[in-house]
Amino acid sequence: MLNKPPVKTLQINGVTFDCIDIHKQPAFDHPLLINHTIQMRPSSFSEEKNHRSTSSNSLLEKELQNEECPPGTVIIRRTKKEDLINAKHFFSKVIKVTSIPPKDDIQDTSPQLGQSHYAGYIAHGKFHGAKGNAAVYGFPGLLSSQVSSVYVIVSNGLNDALNAAQAGWSVNPSLYGDDRTHLNILWTTDGYNKKGCFDLTCPGFVQVHKSTTPGFVFPRLSTYNGVQYEVPLSISKDQQSGNWWLMIGPNKTPIGSSNGKWSFR
Repeated sequence: MLNKPPVKTLQINGVTFDCIDIHKQPAFDHPLLINHTIQMRPSSFSEEKNHRSTSSNSLLEKELQNEECPPGTVIIRRTKKEDLINAKHFFSKVIKVTSIPPKDDIQDTSPQLGQSHYAGYIAHGKFHGAKGNAAVYGFPGLLSSQVSSVYVIVSNGLNDALNAAQAGWSVNPSLYGDDRTHLNILWTTDGYNKKGCFDLTCPGFVQVHKSTTPGFVFPRLSTYNGVQYEVPLSISKDQQSGNWWLMIGPNKTPIGSSNGKWSFR
């Protein structure tokens, strides 16, 4: 049911994407999104809306965009049966990243994923979003049991009441079936237990962009001790609608949003 009748089908870097009527996309199968009013872009930005990446190698919008879908449609990665199986299997093994202490080079031997290493920064307080510039890397030959990811995460609540949204890139052979670097989102409303999913493998994320969507493959990758390519990522709350927006690129191009009434209680 996730694959709606396409207006047009695109093959991009070996991945199948469908152009779906924006009003008939999978998000609206969610019972709390019935009669949802589509917001095409945020009605408000943070005070730093004019921020530009200082890197000359920032992946600009034109490099992140592929062939555009026709007007009135949005681009959505086609879901296969194995995608749902893999996503459900891997979601059950996600580490509760918001419980990681704010230290660098954390090593965690977990029953879910074996030995894991983390590096990051965690800030506590009342926020309306988070952003960061993520250098985009590739890991060819990564094993199916291995994952490498970079995320910007916003969360609220604790334990089983944890609501979290995260966006970034991931090399995840067990999820995508290849060792390429994909734009990846993940959300939960119950502490990564049963409610939530990766990308668009369940209803909830309202796609608005016509050429960039979760699951697409990054066109350029950084080189160790060489040229670095980065992508600015932002998860921000619209102060008027309450929707949480995923935006990428130095101009904060809106990709899609989730309804704050249910995704962040």
